[in-house]
Amino acid sequence: MFSIGQQTDEAPNGVDSDAWSGPSASSNLHSVTDDRSHDATSDSESMSPEEQRSWRAFVDGTHALLVTLDKALVCDVDLALGEFLLLTALSENDSMRMSDLSSSGLGSRSTISRQVSRLVGIGDIARLPDSTDARNRLVSITDRGLEHLRVAEVDHSRRVRKHLLAHISTEQLDELGSIFTRVRDGLESD
Repeated sequence: MFSIGQQTDEAPNGVDSDAWSGPSASSNLHSVTDDRSHDATSDSESMSPEEQRSWRAFVDGTHALLVTLDKALVCDVDLALGEFLLLTALSENDSMRMSDLSSSGLGSRSTISRQVSRLVGIGDIARLPDSTDARNRLVSITDRGLEHLRVAEVDHSRRVRKHLLAHISTEQLDELGSIFTRVRDGLESD
């Protein structure tokens, strides 16, 4: 049984493994600053020990949370976390281009393509022609997909509350949202 503190190298199902570097890689990294004298001028680009601890806690905690949520979704409703997020995005839009799904940060083109193929195969989404551009394909969530998402969302929300939200205050929740909005916006501007 996987526990929140367990280390694993694998990316959660449906999470782009090309972009994922699991926590064991970061946890086993030896801090460069540990072996050097702390000359302020030579160390200016290295993380401080406090920054290293926070960064590693973030990577380890996030990885463990995502793997736990992914495994529960797969076990409960046969949906990987990435597929759940894809269905969520489609439930909020009438239809989306495949290129928009991959540029939304849900995964690489190949990951999105694989997830879409599986979800089409089980009837959760449908492929549609794009009337504005014959080179593109649109996908939309089906009624079956909406029902699948509704069922999945109940336990998923409960687990998010249990494993994340129960450990932070309302003020911290607001700050967490603000922090990651700034992080996301900073990445998008690069």
